[in-house]
Amino acid sequence: MFHAGSNRIVAWRTAGVNRWFAYATSVTETGSNAGSNWRLDAYNDAGTIIGSAIFVTRSTMAIVLGQNLTVTGTSALSGGATYLYGS
Repeated sequence: MFHAGSNRIVAWRTAGVNRWFAYATSVTETGSNAGSNWRLDAYNDAGTIIGSAIFVTRSTMAIVLGQNLTVTGTSALSGGATYLYGS
């Protein structure tokens, strides 16, 4: 049984070496939908963390990408302000 305050992890490994971890973070759930944020971490060939590819704050559903976003095909943006850099 897992509980808030601990990481709940799904791991992908090759020959026992870390490649990807997807998990709900150990941030305590204190109400107002806070805590248990979600992240996807990438690991290098030696199994050492490279960084978070995706981080989602549960309470706001805000998404942070670890690198640039490339879209092939059609895309649509809606909601708040949209900022385009380097175009």
